[in-house]
Amino acid sequence: AYAIETVESGEEALEIIEEFQKDGVELPIVIADQLMPGMTGDELLIQVHQRLPKTLKILLTGQAGAEAVGNAVNRAKLYRYISKPWQETDLALTVSEALRSYFQEKKVEEQNAELQKLNQRLERWNATLEQQVRERTAELEAQKIELAELNASKDKFFSIISHDLRSPFNALLGFSQMLEEHLDQYSREDIRDRVGKIRTSA
Repeated sequence: AYAIETVESGEEALEIIEEFQKDGVELPIVIADQLMPGMTGDELLIQVHQRLPKTLKILLTGQAGAEAVGNAVNRAKLYRYISKPWQETDLALTVSEALRSYFQEKKVEEQNAELQKLNQRLERWNATLEQQVRERTAELEAQKIELAELNASKDKFFSIISHDLRSPFNALLGFSQMLEEHLDQYSREDIRDRVGKIRTSA
């Protein structure tokens, strides 16, 4: 159901439109006659367009010349011009189509606004995800460097140990091999001396 307001002049129409705007009342359609007291219909529709650019404007008259209609089309984005004598069914169909068009456009705008919000959320999510990937990559790089340093330290440690152990082990191997191969040739003192050296190396 729709409420219909009728007025006698363009000035009165603008006053009601101002009240509607203050109260947040939606105004899908304005129908103006070209001949009214005070301002003409095309002048009214131009002022309506300045206040409510999304409201659809219909000019209803037999008195409007091409200049007035062109004025309304170019400066008020006229939805439709209906010349007199107009048919009731034609007017009803025009109003019905205008209402359908107005609310369809409104729905598209709302959906676009919702899509824009979703896109903004997606952009923020992507930015967050990219930041997390960058941070994780930096962490992995740091871990890789740390692991390389630990491996280098381990290799150095084993190198030091193998170097430090090489001499004592060589002595152990050398003296034990001498004892094994020449045991019968050594006196007890020689054996004691070799065993002492093995013990010292150990």
